[in-house]
Amino acid sequence: MNLSKRLLIESGTTTSEGYACRRVETQSLGGSSSRGLYRLLIIAIALLAPSAPAMAQFSVPTTGTVTTYFREDINYEAKDQYYDVNNNLQGAPAHKYHHGADIAGGGTIDSTKPVHACGAGKVVYIGNDGATSGYGNFVVIYHGMINNRHVYSFYSHMGNRSTGQSFITVRLGQDVVEGTVVGRQGNAGYIIVTGHGTGIHLDWEVRVKDAPFINDSVSNTAQGSLIWKQDHRSQTIAASPDYYTGLQLTATDQNKSSSVAASDCHGLQTINSTWHPDGTLITDGSTVWLLENAKRRGIPDINTFNSYGFSFCKAMRVSSQELSCFLPVDANLGTPPTNNLLKRSDGAVFLLTDRGFKRLFASAAAFEGLGYKWENLKSATNAELANHPDDPASPILYSPFAEGTLIKKSGNAAVFVISNGRKRGFSSAYAFQTMGYDSSRVITLSANVFDPISENTNTITDLSPSLCVANAGGATDELPPTLAITSHTDGQVVGTAQVTISGTATDAGRGESGISSVTVNGVRASGDAALASDTASWSRPITLNQGANAITVIATDGSQTPNSTQMQITVNYQPSTPTPTPTPTPIPTAPTITGYSWTSTPTGGQPFSGSIYGSGFVVSGTQVWFCQAGTSTCYQHPAAGVNVTSATSLNVSSVNLSAGSWQIYVVTSAGQSARSSTFTVQAAAPTITGYSWTSMPVGGQPFSGSIYGTGFVVSGTQVWFCQAGTSTCYQHPAAGVNVTSATSLNVSSVNLSSGSWQIYVVTSAGQSARSTVFTVR
Repeated sequence: MNLSKRLLIESGTTTSEGYACRRVETQSLGGSSSRGLYRLLIIAIALLAPSAPAMAQFSVPTTGTVTTYFREDINYEAKDQYYDVNNNLQGAPAHKYHHGADIAGGGTIDSTKPVHACGAGKVVYIGNDGATSGYGNFVVIYHGMINNRHVYSFYSHMGNRSTGQSFITVRLGQDVVEGTVVGRQGNAGYIIVTGHGTGIHLDWEVRVKDAPFINDSVSNTAQGSLIWKQDHRSQTIAASPDYYTGLQLTATDQNKSSSVAASDCHGLQTINSTWHPDGTLITDGSTVWLLENAKRRGIPDINTFNSYGFSFCKAMRVSSQELSCFLPVDANLGTPPTNNLLKRSDGAVFLLTDRGFKRLFASAAAFEGLGYKWENLKSATNAELANHPDDPASPILYSPFAEGTLIKKSGNAAVFVISNGRKRGFSSAYAFQTMGYDSSRVITLSANVFDPISENTNTITDLSPSLCVANAGGATDELPPTLAITSHTDGQVVGTAQVTISGTATDAGRGESGISSVTVNGVRASGDAALASDTASWSRPITLNQGANAITVIATDGSQTPNSTQMQITVNYQPSTPTPTPTPTPIPTAPTITGYSWTSTPTGGQPFSGSIYGSGFVVSGTQVWFCQAGTSTCYQHPAAGVNVTSATSLNVSSVNLSAGSWQIYVVTSAGQSARSSTFTVQAAAPTITGYSWTSMPVGGQPFSGSIYGTGFVVSGTQVWFCQAGTSTCYQHPAAGVNVTSATSLNVSSVNLSSGSWQIYVVTSAGQSARSTVFTVR
């Protein structure tokens, strides 16, 4: 038998559903009796569960009536395989079936029930199928391996089909724990109203896969999330939620749950604790409070509770002894003020609390990670912001994770809890376990996410009753703490405007109430808090004005009636005249060549120009040398053809090289560069400038002569004779061609018919134009 607990909130004659945790038998939201207490009553309903894990893996993510069950016959899904209530794979049924459970919380579209993560994981996809189609606005969370399968959960229809507004509050790549608020129920997407009128509900699915998707374990550098694609849902298999929750949410169950209350989460139970840090939700089993500034604050109603994204699953069940540590109870928590996000002219963004304090967001990651939207910012003047003092407990929000979240750095076993927007470590595993924290809820972060979160270096150590002896009925602490300034002395003269004032503060022997804050000229210092008799080593950088500067330091203890100690010193800032530092004479370095480019293709015998790149070039003092590659044959380019434009670039003009492979080096007074990479000067096509014959050419009689031009190649030049003005040409036998130089060749035994003839020559570089016409008689 399994128990599914239904949570009801009663106030007068009205009833609405809420959200609670297993192990919490009766919950109320701690508030003043004069305002009326909202009592959260849990009604236990006995259910017959066919099969479930030894401990439920997931909590139900929202509250309401179950309108459509898993495997219920519908006409808009598919006939897919599925995992049954015993986690056994079954073949596709003959009918189309619902792949999840629909839970309708009722209400109007502007005040729907919150949706929570069913278990720890990472948000891997935020989708939008459109206001009236598919899933509407939906979220996919990856939960890692459960029972040797990769498990994902889907949360659909979280938007307004009329306006297109999304109700999703998490961001892509966000790490979540069981109970993290994902969004709220909506009616976006393809909705079939089943007698409830509004169509407002959550479609929740559990889907599994034996093998991971490609890239499932690879980080997206932009978002830090696991990679997910739109079509991945069709590659997973729907699973019965019964197996993961212990409830009966499958159409074939004998005793189906008619409604759910998100109650099957893993409760948190302390062992022998007497204290928890700020930001913790604590409960005595019937009432829930928020710890803030070392006091507990009541929560007057469920709307206020939900407006902060709180989850009963995170409430710590504490002893009456610990409750006595936080007396008297502070004022009730109010709902967040309207326009509570203010932006200063310099871009700094602040959060306003219900008490009118302001908290600075340390980064965009902190702003977005805590679920805030940039479009909700309101510009504020310095005068407006001056009306809101810094929050004494949490002036700066460094963490993108909610209060109470457990984190650790990848590759490091040390665990931290988020408190007052900073991370705070535990001195031992004993402290962690005694305070009721659950190691399965620790989120592992990469260094680039973990490191920017500022650390409160006062580790959580003292769990003994002496921590709160005054609040437990002992003597009242009326003694101020001990304060010391160790960095500077009264009247000290300094030569720099930027100094760091530092020192220590402790309540040891003065009531053991700890140190709640240390301010320097009214601004909180870092490291300014300590527990019981511990010592706070505080520091704060300040900027001095020229002349005398009065510096006031105030240390306040953590007693219920705070005691303070004040010290004041004067520091004189007298700027010293700096001794001029002689400018060192740079040591010249030998030039280098990193590349070159030419304005045209280098061709043998034809001038070309270009640029050479490197370092160490000197105006009017740089020589450029061209060398036949792999040889010591080098030629200095005339200085008139070298123009140094900068230390890294020079131009050369009128470079005339023969065909072949060449390299460059440059020389300055500092030395010689290495040779450049090899470049090629291609051979030029031959030309004919003239010819002469040893005798007058006569038809049918052999004659000899010389042909003049350029680009002739030894053993590689063909000579052709063409009848003038026709395409009838004859190649002269190679035996009758003798190239004597690049500009001259001899031909012998030429035998042509009478008429007009022309000549052209061919080399590997191309073909010349035809010569002038000559006559064979």
